[in-house]
Amino acid sequence: MAGTAIFGVALVTFPVTMYLGHSRHAKDWAARIADTMLGAIWVLFTWSIIGQILELPILGIDDPLRSRLVAGFVVIAAIVLLGWGYIEAMRVPRIRSITITIPRLHKDFTGAKLVVISDTHYGPLNRAK
Repeated sequence: MAGTAIFGVALVTFPVTMYLGHSRHAKDWAARIADTMLGAIWVLFTWSIIGQILELPILGIDDPLRSRLVAGFVVIAAIVLLGWGYIEAMRVPRIRSITITIPRLHKDFTGAKLVVISDTHYGPLNRAK
């Protein structure tokens, strides 16, 4: 019953916070909640599918043990991935410098720099600092 209640609250909370966090008058607190929920939903969905695939080699084990092993693996994988994702999302992005040589590049482009900013998760960072 508790799981059903939590799911019901999440079912209502997710679209409301997604709208509040990403509408014209976006609120940071709502965006944090919605984006965190979206990440958790994606990890749980993906790993539940992967768990079903990983269940194939252990089909010789009778249920409920087989299902419990798969469910336990999925829960552990989700906790590890969500924890690591949180740590990565809240840190200052890494800066990497790479030198690339392009053969036959016109001399006007010698010393040119290309900057790529990708997947920074800047939104949840404390902008006051």
